Amino acid sequence: GGGIRNSGTLIVDNCRIEHNNTTGSGSVAGGGGISNEGVLTVTNSIIANNRSVLGGGINTNGSTTILNTQIHDNVFDSAGGGVFIYYGGSVVISNSQIYSNTGFNISAYDGGGIYSVDRLTLINSSVYHNQSSDRGGGIFNQGTLTVTHSTISWNQAGKGAGLYHNSGQAQVINSTVDNNQASLLGGGLLDSTGALTVTQSTLNGNHANFGGGIYADTGASFLQNATLSNNSVSELGGGIFNHLSAVSLINVTVYGNSASAVSYFEQGGGGLYT
Repeated sequence: GGGIRNSGTLIVDNCRIEHNNTTGSGSVAGGGGISNEGVLTVTNSIIANNRSVLGGGINTNGSTTILNTQIHDNVFDSAGGGVFIYYGGSVVISNSQIYSNTGFNISAYDGGGIYSVDRLTLINSSVYHNQSSDRGGGIFNQGTLTVTHSTISWNQAGKGAGLYHNSGQAQVINSTVDNNQASLLGGGLLDSTGALTVTQSTLNGNHANFGGGIYADTGASFLQNATLSNNSVSELGGGIFNHLSAVSLINVTVYGNSASAVSYFEQGGGGLYT
């Protein structure tokens, strides 16, 4: 922990944790702002302009609650610009903003805003303008993720610019995923090998080479009462690109999506390519 290291019970309220740095490269040795192995509550605070290999803002493998807090402009060298959640970590983020976190170099490849391999719940929060060079500009998930009444927008990555769901279970409920941009796959969401459920949510204006709204790889993607609109690709699958995945659509609106591939063998699938 460049700023704070906690192994007990800690409450941080109405504080600014800024311009701290740690060079520790172990999975729980990061956390430019805060490193947590205990019970941590952060409220009404700002965590900004910190740097670490893992977790520019916060690195945790304990219980963490973040309320009414801004985590922004932190820098990571490997994973987790704003928040890095390791095995054993259980994190609830509510009424908060995770934004403008970014990698220091091209090796900073996963989870520009948040990197999680355990439990993450995002409520009434925004994850935006974060960046990673490879997977999950907004969020990289390899555990259990629930996103409710939240916005994931204007993030950038190679794959899964809004959310890269690598494995485990992810739910996006009553939320908006919009204007994210992937240089390769999955502008809004990429479901790799996990189970992804999207309900009562909107994916709008996302862009990628393949799978502007969603790139469904080899997992299972279930959409119900959702809208995919105005997503675009340079190649195939403006709304959804399905690659060996089980995709289910129930009461889903698909409109205004576009695909630019025009070769004879690759008629683009503006709405859905499968």
